Amino acid sequence: MKRSRRKSREEILKEKMPTGVKGLDHLLSGGVNRNNSLLIEGPPGSGKSTFAIQMLYQGAKLFKEPGILVAFEEFPNQIYQEYADYGFDLAQMEKENLLRVIWTEPRKVLDGSTGKEDLIGRIIRDMGAKRLVIDSISHFKRVTNKESELREILHRILNNFKMQSVNAILVKEIDPGPGDSISFEEYAVDASIRLVNRLSGSTGENQRAIQIRKTRGQKHISGTHPFEFQRDGIQVFPHLRPVDIESLIPPKQTNARKIPTGVPGLDSLIGGGFEEASVNLVVGYSGTGKTTLARRFLHSHLAQGLKALHLSFQEIEERFLRAAESFSIDFKTYRENDQFDFKHLSPVGLTPEKLLQDLTLRILKNKYDCMVIDSISDLNGRELVEKKVTKWVCMGGKYPNHKKEKSANFCAFGGAEYTGKAIENWPLPIVFTGFEIGRSILTGPELLKDSDDNPVARAYRLWFDKNEPGKKTFRRPSWDQTAILIAVRGTEPWWNLVDNGYNQVHDGGVNEWLDSPDRDQSYVVEKIPPEDVASTIEKLMTQKPKS
Repeated sequence: MKRSRRKSREEILKEKMPTGVKGLDHLLSGGVNRNNSLLIEGPPGSGKSTFAIQMLYQGAKLFKEPGILVAFEEFPNQIYQEYADYGFDLAQMEKENLLRVIWTEPRKVLDGSTGKEDLIGRIIRDMGAKRLVIDSISHFKRVTNKESELREILHRILNNFKMQSVNAILVKEIDPGPGDSISFEEYAVDASIRLVNRLSGSTGENQRAIQIRKTRGQKHISGTHPFEFQRDGIQVFPHLRPVDIESLIPPKQTNARKIPTGVPGLDSLIGGGFEEASVNLVVGYSGTGKTTLARRFLHSHLAQGLKALHLSFQEIEERFLRAAESFSIDFKTYRENDQFDFKHLSPVGLTPEKLLQDLTLRILKNKYDCMVIDSISDLNGRELVEKKVTKWVCMGGKYPNHKKEKSANFCAFGGAEYTGKAIENWPLPIVFTGFEIGRSILTGPELLKDSDDNPVARAYRLWFDKNEPGKKTFRRPSWDQTAILIAVRGTEPWWNLVDNGYNQVHDGGVNEWLDSPDRDQSYVVEKIPPEDVASTIEKLMTQKPKS
């Protein structure tokens, strides 16, 4: 059988308009057919405009395809500023005549399809534009509310752009309510994408996803595919179909090589070890040695000169390395020799699609021979949180805003990104106690009068001897004690709660309090003098335990 020739990049670009959105072109078999129209619809906050403008910007930057943004609400300077956060330098693209942002009225767009002065058409011809975004076509209702007339308007506009060899990208708002209604716009366009922004039942986060509803004249991968806003724009994580999963699994070998587990007794029980290229599940109660077995397995591979990856959802690298040293396993040396990698990921907000993509890229890049995931139980921790926790008292940040400097507590163990995700996706109430609260509550004098039989007093003396030797006034801020007091006894009578919004943690660890009535978050503010709170804390720390 004669094999079909694989098309070159140039041939594909003649037929397709690549969107430039990571993961989306895979779902669209390379992009949207040339000259076809694309509808992007979704509820408020789902990412419609970002999708459209990213397609426009990447078309200009990556493929040198001039594009036009027709906006009915925001002025060009506002748009430039908003999308600069993603690294989209729209103003620079405009200087290079690869982009034009036009603020106008809906009626001006209609003029070109009715024989009147065609402002948009003239700009298309002058630039040689290949892509055009209208944000949003919902504003055509300012011209007429009759669906029959709106339908006719849309058909005229789409035909006009198609005749000018332009891919039209239309943005449209839809109600966030239930239902799967099909609008007349979906019938009119060549391709339709719907964005979803809803609460996930498994993680409690606001889960955003994309659905490709139709693509006239081309193939696409259906289903619901999660996506995320990242530093350089949106990335889609394609949902794996059964055929995709099957393609990743190598055919089972009849005489597969056995891989030792690192535990000789276990190897003898299972015929010499695990089969090569196999997936093995280690199950057991807490403390039964699951992680210890995983370490032995990794060490067995590394000792043979092979490469290994350990992926953890709970343990950070420092703790992992210390625990391994207690078993005389030196993972640090293997890491220095580029044999071993450790990766800590927060399971909060992590979708299976994103995890699989991350692992696939790591394995292809580093050519690992084995991998341990510890543990898959952490991939769905929402139910455990809801059963075991009533609220989270978070010590960190400054309130209402801490924009000028980062909070150390928000940057520890992986950076502010993990803190932000944890706060955003936490399913239960959060009470924040800021830097300014603990800093003003100074404890120590009364505590140091106690004997060394009190371990807290002993700890204070050791701290002062090491950090402030020779100082006569023994006082230190009480950040930890404040958080514990709130967690155990609440805020009354010491503090008031401000609960009119939520905490947003930005890159670098700075935080900002934003207004919202729908988030179960609050922060504490001073109610009584800090000296009185310090007195309460010192009494509790010097209190003898009950016999």
